Amino acid sequence: MELLWLLLGLFSLVALVVVWQKGRLAEANRAPIPYRKKPTLLSPAERSFYGALQRVAGEAYRVQVKVRLADLIQPASGLSRSDWRRAFNRIAQKHVDFVLVKPSTFEVVCAIELDDASHAQEERKRRGGFVEEALRSAGLPLIRVPAKSGYTLQEVRAWLGWEA
Repeated sequence: MELLWLLLGLFSLVALVVVWQKGRLAEANRAPIPYRKKPTLLSPAERSFYGALQRVAGEAYRVQVKVRLADLIQPASGLSRSDWRRAFNRIAQKHVDFVLVKPSTFEVVCAIELDDASHAQEERKRRGGFVEEALRSAGLPLIRVPAKSGYTLQEVRAWLGWEA
């Protein structure tokens, strides 16, 4: 009989702890999450380049901005599950600045990165090297453009290799 009371007491204690934890989780879920809206999607240099790129692309291509690598490329087939996951994780949180796509099919033609002063930092160089190698291995061209305040259409055509 004592064992029964002991088990009943222990069960009651566990039930109270579970109810208390659920209450704490529910309260935490109601707490405001500390985020704020960014003022713009593109930096001033990116906005300037976007305008010139859009004019050069015309009706032949659509310009997409801030595209995740995982939306452009995927790990090769034939990898083990853990190797596939590891390869995917390396691209899941990275993006390129611009992508040109064919409007009728949305086939990706090329990716474009604007290289500003931050790209001289060692970590950014490593990231840039990885992105370049990942895109190259998937057969997707990456065009690197120096970031600046303004761009001529002639410059953009030259970077794209579209000189007339």
